[in-house]
Amino acid sequence: MMYNSVLVRYSEIGTKSRQTRKKWEDILIHNIKEYLGVDFGNIFCSRGRIVILTEKECDLKNIFGVVSFSPAVMIEQDMERIKEKAGEIYSGKKFRVSAKRITKEFPYSSRRINEIVGEHLVKKGGKVDLENFEEEIGIEFLNHYAYIYKEKIKGPGGLPVGVQGKVLCFLEDEKDIEAAYLMLKRGCEIDYCGRNPKELYKYSVGHKIHEYNKETKYIFAVSGKSLDNFEELLETKKRIENEYGMKTLFPVLI
Repeated sequence: MMYNSVLVRYSEIGTKSRQTRKKWEDILIHNIKEYLGVDFGNIFCSRGRIVILTEKECDLKNIFGVVSFSPAVMIEQDMERIKEKAGEIYSGKKFRVSAKRITKEFPYSSRRINEIVGEHLVKKGGKVDLENFEEEIGIEFLNHYAYIYKEKIKGPGGLPVGVQGKVLCFLEDEKDIEAAYLMLKRGCEIDYCGRNPKELYKYSVGHKIHEYNKETKYIFAVSGKSLDNFEELLETKKRIENEYGMKTLFPVLI
């Protein structure tokens, strides 16, 4: 099946004020463009969704801010065409149809859409199972278009890298790397002292990770030291404050 778009979902960004939401959406789109390349396709945002118009494969599993994404067939909102395209992507497994009208211009309710498309797939030999389905045909309605898909790929969630300030991560062991990862997930850009966090480069999309620079303004330092060794935590805190003049954040690692 040839898809012509990718439907990208985010979550926490949508809880912010209109001004902040627009700014953070733009940063997420920037990060996606940086990751995919400028020639990947047209990208726009509307009603809590980012749409990428492309026929190329798209993997956004490392883009913070992305909750999930779906390769989709984008067509005009016409019931006969929707039934036709749903039938083309359906593989014959036990299924359910899940329609969502993000915008309400289409005259059918979500429940009625589920019934009509489901009936069409049953006529093609399919079997409905709303609880123990093996395949879910998703249909989302947005701005006079329908996006039909059968896969919802999980992203890392969190916030887009770049919506918060820059922090300095002190990296000695795996706990410190984990703390740096959490800072990226909360939208911070990171620089580092100590071990080079090459394993985190793939997550810092659109914002390069650099070694410590005394000319850079950091909002705070970060370490993965835990309360399990409180003396080590205090020693690290004092050392960073004395040598770098920064307050230190110790994320709770479980």
